[in-house]
Amino acid sequence: MFEAELILKTTPPRLPRAALERPRFVELWQQVNERAVLAVVAPAGFGKTTLMLQWRRLWLERGSYVAWATLDAQDEPARFARCLLHAMRSATGRAAFEPLAALCASQPDREMEAMTAMLAEVSSIGVETVLMLDDTERLPGSSLHLL
Repeated sequence: MFEAELILKTTPPRLPRAALERPRFVELWQQVNERAVLAVVAPAGFGKTTLMLQWRRLWLERGSYVAWATLDAQDEPARFARCLLHAMRSATGRAAFEPLAALCASQPDREMEAMTAMLAEVSSIGVETVLMLDDTERLPGSSLHLL
């Protein structure tokens, strides 16, 4: 995967100006924002990405690091791991994620080791860190074990 492709996959889309702020979803975010894992499930076109972008803004306003990755059917395990590592590098500015991404690129069978090291690095940051995965339904089955 080329660097430009990684940049595009880890750059969140722009929140549409016409997106309505829904107080009910802000209230829901206030109830669930400290949970370890959240899943937004709805059919295509129901506004999952818009909701995630609005929640992303709330986390950023709170001072959290927020990493973003838009997934697709080509995200086999090594590519998926590199994408997550690049997202974390972009969100936090920490260079420690770069050697882990290089490990995934050069030795594709070591993505679980890289993901474990990524979690250890996140735990040492000391700032609330959120990883948002969009279009997870497109992720190939072979990559699901990394979640």
